[in-house]
Amino acid sequence: MTPATFLAPFILFGLAACAQPAPPGPPPDATATASLSTPPALPSRLVVSVLNFEDRTRAPELAWLRKGLADMLITDLSRAGGLHVVQRERLEHLFREQALHAGGRVEDRTAVAIGRLTGATVLLQGSAIRAGDVLRIDAHLLDVERGMVLGAASVEGGLNEALALEKQLAARVLEILRPDAVSRRRPASDASMTPSQEAAGAMYEGVEAADRGNVPEALAQFESAL
Repeated sequence: MTPATFLAPFILFGLAACAQPAPPGPPPDATATASLSTPPALPSRLVVSVLNFEDRTRAPELAWLRKGLADMLITDLSRAGGLHVVQRERLEHLFREQALHAGGRVEDRTAVAIGRLTGATVLLQGSAIRAGDVLRIDAHLLDVERGMVLGAASVEGGLNEALALEKQLAARVLEILRPDAVSRRRPASDASMTPSQEAAGAMYEGVEAADRGNVPEALAQFESAL
């Protein structure tokens, strides 16, 4: 018997042993799996800074949404108990002081820096998108200290429903930030106190002109809004 013939059974036995499936490991930690789907904990102190929205509509008649959505959200979120909201004027002053561009997309790193400068713990960024006759508004909430997304909200409707969509968005943002308070106090939506969308557009075009220092244009837009 040659050495190869003698060793063949042992080699085959060794290969068969290697081919056996490995014994099953311990089951995955259910707690760890569940934690992946659990939203991050909110900061203990909620100070919200709302940045101007990114206008992706490419529609001149909707350009006012950039500042208008942010301003209306500041007003609605300020009505909720337990939230501190940085006022728009403070943000505008900061943008000018830091020579930052107040419109368009703000990178997360810059957004976190802005949040810290305003004393915010939560930053709200958003965008408005048009698809045919549909307007979609998206927003996400960023934890300033940890640099992580706390939650996101989205609403959509007709192009002439921007004011109603903003109210819906404010309610959904509150569901993320203050779920215990939403049932008790929602953003005001009294139809008798809601301006027309055309008037709102003219008003925020005036705000934009005023922020640029163009007083005559701002006055003309405010008069048009009235």
